Amino acid sequence: MSLEQTQDQALAAGKAAKWPLIVWTLYVAAFVTFGVTMLAGAILAHLKRPQLEGTLASSHMTYAICTLWVTAVVAAFGLAAPFDFAGMVLIPLTLWQLLRIIRGFLRAVDARPIDKPYGLF
Repeated sequence: MSLEQTQDQALAAGKAAKWPLIVWTLYVAAFVTFGVTMLAGAILAHLKRPQLEGTLASSHMTYAICTLWVTAVVAAFGLAAPFDFAGMVLIPLTLWQLLRIIRGFLRAVDARPIDKPYGLF
């Protein structure tokens, strides 16, 4: 392998490493924007996942997409529930979501993949 190929691979890995950080930052901002930036982050994850296939960033994109869909389904259930039951659904959902976002962000900063991107935890 030549030096030029090695430099090209390092450059590609560096570019791939920024996308999980961008997605997780959008997910964190969702707590202030009432979920709007989470939707933007999930769209970005859907668009970038095929390009990032084979890199550690791919597992982050899958994890972020799963986080959005589980959040959407459980939030819809919680919002449709009677008022006193909604808090019992939405508060644990928010904590679960926050834990996943922190875990994803920290693993992205450390340049580590998500072990089980389709898992709930």
